[in-house]
Amino acid sequence: MTQSRISRISIPLLYLLTGALCILIVQMPYWGAPSDQLFAWLKAWQLGIVGILAGGLIFSVFKRKTSRVWWEALLNVVIPLGLWYALLLLNLPFGGSIILASLLTLVYLLMRNVFVHNIFYVLGSVGVALNFTFLFPVQVLIAGLVAFGLYDIVTGRSAEVIDKLAKKLSPFGFVPGLIIPISIKDLWTEVDSAHRSHALILGLTEIVLPITLIARSAFWGSWQPWVVLAGVLTGSLVLLFKRSGLYGSALAPLSAGALTPFIILYIYHISHIT
Repeated sequence: MTQSRISRISIPLLYLLTGALCILIVQMPYWGAPSDQLFAWLKAWQLGIVGILAGGLIFSVFKRKTSRVWWEALLNVVIPLGLWYALLLLNLPFGGSIILASLLTLVYLLMRNVFVHNIFYVLGSVGVALNFTFLFPVQVLIAGLVAFGLYDIVTGRSAEVIDKLAKKLSPFGFVPGLIIPISIKDLWTEVDSAHRSHALILGLTEIVLPITLIARSAFWGSWQPWVVLAGVLTGSLVLLFKRSGLYGSALAPLSAGALTPFIILYIYHISHIT
């Protein structure tokens, strides 16, 4: 399938949006420490995301399920939790955060068009990435992205995994990932119609893992995360213009684009604090 012009523009813009949101949330000024109530909710959401992912992965080992498909399905399960987690991190008045998260969830369930679907998934992906950022050390984040990137290179099954999952979920009105429309007017079509019209689907693994490194580098200074974001954008451009595009190893160029500046900046960071 030939990628349309809107597809070529949308994918880098998607990484720019998610990466910038991660940076802004990490570096935004906070008006005092979170209340005990808000802190308790943040911990509950954090444990919920990790618990679902860890429990699902353990279950998949015993059931011998296809690991990449299962992982992608688990990420879709925790996307609503990720959205709530991201909004709670804004440190708004507690009631306002709950109302806003509830409204966005309700809009997502009732308005099943591509635009609303993508907004919900962007915020959810940012929340899951921030959860990984706060929970895991740098070495684990690097190892995770390297492992998934190598797996993607060996199998080259990114599109196959997403298509397989989409066929299972689309009859229920769900599409497992961000929908890259063929044209602007497709933003307002129903999600299942967009999938049937051969819109591209970008898996959550390709979104969450690279922007996790962007979020982590935001703790090192004001300019460092933008360098990592530039690397991810470079990887997305390589992804678009390589022959196989999203249909080969989608995570490989994104991993290389994120890891190269991240590791260099990490070495620079630790050398200046020791």
